[in-house]
Amino acid sequence: GTTSESIGTTSPFDGVIDDVAVFNRALTPEEIEQIYQDGLAGLGLELDYRQIAINKIEGAIAAKTEAIELVDLAIERERAAFRALDELRESGEFGELGVMDVFKARLDILWAMGRQIHAKFNLSRSIRKLEKALNRLTMEPDHEPPPPPEGSARPRLLRLR
Repeated sequence: GTTSESIGTTSPFDGVIDDVAVFNRALTPEEIEQIYQDGLAGLGLELDYRQIAINKIEGAIAAKTEAIELVDLAIERERAAFRALDELRESGEFGELGVMDVFKARLDILWAMGRQIHAKFNLSRSIRKLEKALNRLTMEPDHEPPPPPEGSARPRLLRLR
């Protein structure tokens, strides 16, 4: 989307639009405040909470996808720093630094990279779970499950120790 900065010019909109509503009249300041405080539900509007959940999930997936891209960028920069320290180690020109300072800095970078790779893995798993939830919310059910037989016992949950 775009935003109008001044008459006749536009620029890309870099953000997320939440809870969109179109009204057939100008809202009063009180109505705007009510929406700000309580969301659209505060106006007594009929809301599609399933669609709201779908929109929120899609927004979360987009945010996590962007986070993965940032993690990839951070990992590349960490690799470059590690390679630079390798070059420094091979050159032997440590200046005021000792060999152990360079060695420990390389270990710190490796540790940071490992954490970033782990974070990326967890973000990817989280995205897959959100996509699964999204699929459940967007597919049409085949049929309603049959009611339990008359007089049947409720299923019990077993506790594992």
